[in-house]
Amino acid sequence: MKVSEIENVIQFVTKKIYESQIRTKKYIIAHNAPFKNYPCKMIYELDDVEWVDANQTTNAQGLIVDSLSLKQAVSIANLMPQDQLCIQILDFLFKGKPVWVVGDAGTYEKLLQKNKYRLREKIQDIQKQCQGYGIVFFDKEQSFVDILRDIPKETKTKSMIVPSFITEKKLIQLFEHGNIVLPVNSRLTPLAKDFAKEHDIEI
Repeated sequence: MKVSEIENVIQFVTKKIYESQIRTKKYIIAHNAPFKNYPCKMIYELDDVEWVDANQTTNAQGLIVDSLSLKQAVSIANLMPQDQLCIQILDFLFKGKPVWVVGDAGTYEKLLQKNKYRLREKIQDIQKQCQGYGIVFFDKEQSFVDILRDIPKETKTKSMIVPSFITEKKLIQLFEHGNIVLPVNSRLTPLAKDFAKEHDIEI
């Protein structure tokens, strides 16, 4: 087998290994609390989601929070965040990204039932205002797959681009022309790396 053929095999195998290791999840959703605070079926049903910590990311397509108190809902409705969670929620909403509150629908229903008309009306107004901003008070009885439908199509993640591989032959051609400019997402094959090292080519 010729050296060039061996290099082609190495390139093919390297590409396949890289493809198997890159992310294949279609969605990136942030969470604000440990997973034990969320319903088990949420993780099970949303198996196409890459979960990220809301405190450590800015590229998530939406945010799922485990709870939202009435006091926090009031501060969000008035655009006056009172704590870190409210700041995170408003940050997502201002970017046009959905926010889901898991399991609090029942909590608000209880508040509505035990308070007098005027107060019930006020609580409903606050909830409607938050919903108008893009907050979804998610009922546990719903299918969590419904969450993915709320994500705008244009924000859905694309698969990571597989890098192009520069072979020794290609690198020699570039070297002979005196113009070694490689694409941003390129990688050198092992033989190309050896050639670059031998000729003091900095990549």
